[in-house]
Amino acid sequence: MTENEVLENSVKNSVINYKSDKTTLSKIGMSYFFLLLIMFIIPTVLIGIFHTNDNNFALLFNFIGFVVGFIFLRYYIKKIPKSDNIENNSLSIYKYVYYLIMGYGLMIFGYFISNILKGFFVPTGVDPLQTLQSSNIIGTFFYAVIFGPIFEEYFFRKFLIDRTIRYGELFAVLTSAFMFMIYHMNIYQFLGVFLFGIILAHVYIKTNNILYTITMHQIGNFLGLIVPTVIGSSKVLIDGYNIFEFVLMCLSIGFFIYYLYYVKFKNNTGLSNRELFKMFFTNTGTILFILFGLVIALLNLNMPWIVSLLH
Repeated sequence: MTENEVLENSVKNSVINYKSDKTTLSKIGMSYFFLLLIMFIIPTVLIGIFHTNDNNFALLFNFIGFVVGFIFLRYYIKKIPKSDNIENNSLSIYKYVYYLIMGYGLMIFGYFISNILKGFFVPTGVDPLQTLQSSNIIGTFFYAVIFGPIFEEYFFRKFLIDRTIRYGELFAVLTSAFMFMIYHMNIYQFLGVFLFGIILAHVYIKTNNILYTITMHQIGNFLGLIVPTVIGSSKVLIDGYNIFEFVLMCLSIGFFIYYLYYVKFKNNTGLSNRELFKMFFTNTGTILFILFGLVIALLNLNMPWIVSLLH
């Protein structure tokens, strides 16, 4: 018996319909593939039309991509039924701070690892984050701190998890974090964004309140983008902030170990997580989404061997 036949036999004893649910997951993947296309093509075309390399215009064009992408995704995703498996709960201030420190600290840890690897493997890479940090601070604040997190939390928590939670909480958390990671199309950010995405997805699943994740995301971007810009080149302030972030990173690792030990994820599908992830990663929509995101991420590296392939 082939692996697919084993999976289909398992599905017969579950609440999942293999063919229809794999089609549903493919539709979800396809909708996010088109979102990536929109978010990539619109700024690229507008920059070409206006013949500008100004970072502030790049932020404006990216914002237009956000708006068009939101309109498209909201229209398309509404055709896929939502699940009512998410419970409504509130977070205490203590819990909110706990998840915020864990999420932001893990993102710092991910970037720390990426920077180490960057020195070994990507000596000529171009970090897209520099575009934000070298832009007008007001434009960066509104784009990356205010509006960006709102759009992205709707994309990857509200719209996505509302439709994937029926496949189990762990499935919803990891697919949300993974697609959030690929969407950024920036290898430097992949690990940090994925880890932060896990915490944001967990918070949304446990509360069904997108305001929690939006504000956590906004605070994270503020600390990561605005504060370093305001600090500037002051060695004292830079050293102090580096110590602050190091402490947060260490705390987050401890919090995450505790989290992994005690967290429980519900799965009432009758399928193992391995079988569910196989359904997700082998459908056409998800494959297109992943391939497009990875191709753009590699092109963003600007490595000589990649550039040579284009000539």
